[in-house]
Amino acid sequence: MEKFDINRPFDKISFSRIKKYPGQIFALLFVFLLIAGISIGIGLINPSFLYLTIPLIALPALFSLQVSINFLIEGRGISNKASFGFFLSYFSSQFKGCYRVVLTFFKSLLVYVVFSLIVAISYYYIAINVSPTFKESLDQVASLLQNDGFNSIEKLFENNDLLLFYHFSQGIPLLFSSLYFCHNILLNSLNVHIRSRVGSVSPSALNSLFSFMVRSDKKLFYWSFVKRNWPGYLFYGIGFILGYLLSFFLFPNMPTFAICFALFFAIFFLCFYLPFTFISSDLFIRNNDQNIKKFFIEFSLKSLEELKKTSIFTNEQINEAFKNIKEVEKSLDDAKKEQNEDKEEKDSIDSKKVDNDSSNNNPNGNEKE
Repeated sequence: MEKFDINRPFDKISFSRIKKYPGQIFALLFVFLLIAGISIGIGLINPSFLYLTIPLIALPALFSLQVSINFLIEGRGISNKASFGFFLSYFSSQFKGCYRVVLTFFKSLLVYVVFSLIVAISYYYIAINVSPTFKESLDQVASLLQNDGFNSIEKLFENNDLLLFYHFSQGIPLLFSSLYFCHNILLNSLNVHIRSRVGSVSPSALNSLFSFMVRSDKKLFYWSFVKRNWPGYLFYGIGFILGYLLSFFLFPNMPTFAICFALFFAIFFLCFYLPFTFISSDLFIRNNDQNIKKFFIEFSLKSLEELKKTSIFTNEQINEAFKNIKEVEKSLDDAKKEQNEDKEEKDSIDSKKVDNDSSNNNPNGNEKE
């Protein structure tokens, strides 16, 4: 059986699992895209609505898609009722904050601000040297805003120079910030698998555990994820650019529409890779189950060391907790040792079988006819 490669996009094992349920996966993607499209479409009324619709509608739908696909490839079946149940489970205490949306949003906002400043300043200095009318247009709008306030802001979108300035200053930063947001949400989707395997631990502690694991071994957790999923980032970027350009040519004087068009097309193109992302993440967690448990023990020991410095628990309670964790660690080592012994025994049996088959196929050995 072929081994799962944690660094390989379009992994054969993931692809073979998708081929077993093409119709069901397509249906799940269609429902997700429909819900995501509605949540983004509400932004056509006012882009500020996206701050509510994306975390409250689109992300729970993404969570439902992730869990539904994992249930499906495990052969457990899926139904509309179950998918809706997964949608609601996103708000449950077990999975509360699993995507770390608030932290990811503020990080993405910082990315947007940085790129906005870089693009706006660069465009400004290039435009005033290339287009003589650009500075005049800026002065006219500044004068209108000073005299008539924001009632004359529509004048901004009647001037081609300023319209292009607005699109560049908005489009490029939005591309990178939304891509960064998407990357972090998908990376944090690994957290969903961990939460489903770890017992009754508080969400904040599990988030800390996940961050601890990623920081402790970036090559294993972070960079392998990036290498597996770079086609998804590429699809997202292509969809975003196509959607933005489509809106620019169809609705040139309504630049706020470009936000919704770009995001919808980005999600649409990303859907072509999402099944690989979720299935490969599930395989990754299963293949590194022992490592994750080790990280959990290491994290617990570190937390207990910090608790020793406080007076929340008695020394007897903390020492008992240390003892229990050490016993779990020993059992994991024993289990891993047994697993390696079983593997060696199996390899030995397979090797003998190959030798026997070879001797049966060549009964005369090395004798020449």
